[in-house]
Amino acid sequence: MDTLSYKTISANKNTANKEWVIVDAKDAVLGRLASEVAKMIRGKHKTNYTPHVDCGDNVIIINADKIKLTGKKLTDKVYVRHTGYPGGQRFQTPRELLEKHPERVIEKAVRGMLPKNRLGRHLFTNLFVYNMQVINTVGRRKTAVARIYMTPGKGNIKVNGRDYKEYFPFEVHQIILQQPFVTINGNDGYDLKVNVRGGGVSGQAEAIRMAVSRALVEYNGEFRGALKKEGFLTRDPRMVERKKYGRAKARRRFQFSKR
Repeated sequence: MDTLSYKTISANKNTANKEWVIVDAKDAVLGRLASEVAKMIRGKHKTNYTPHVDCGDNVIIINADKIKLTGKKLTDKVYVRHTGYPGGQRFQTPRELLEKHPERVIEKAVRGMLPKNRLGRHLFTNLFVYNMQVINTVGRRKTAVARIYMTPGKGNIKVNGRDYKEYFPFEVHQIILQQPFVTINGNDGYDLKVNVRGGGVSGQAEAIRMAVSRALVEYNGEFRGALKKEGFLTRDPRMVERKKYGRAKARRRFQFSKR
């Protein structure tokens, strides 16, 4: 028998396959939802789960203001914090917190189910909670596929967890990404989280442009005319034709030589 079949395969930073998961908190029970989200963030639902490695998924929770608490927890449960100054102990019920910052109720529940160490603090950064609908669209160009999550915000754009200017160091690719916003006159009110794979930097930039255009149309249908006129909503089907057997390229023959 092959003894290697019994070898445990542990995940690491390079082999961990992190996905993006959207969870709708509408009419969900707080504790039940938080336990499932914590399990996904830790990666316990995966076959290569490794306790000391961040191998879980990135989780986006929407409609946080529509979460439910059972029993009398809405009024009887108490969150305790301290300002750091003498006599600075503060108490707050879930009802009071839901009125001001509904996303913090879910964040507190999930944080309590993660490890209380450096890994737990890092895992918590994989959670994104919003009290509004997140617009999720996909764009493609060549072999690149971009999935974006757009929410009302201040114009922050993250591509694969990095600032878009860091991910696309060349200005031409930054201009391509910003073209839909320039067409509708500005990106002051939208935050983007982009997950893009495959292809080169040019194909990825154009895939993101298409996904952003689709998200803007979904957000406001009046943008469709201007974006369609620029061709940002049209899927470009052009692909590099593959090399053929017995030829130098797709159709190019080898140079003929008598000797």
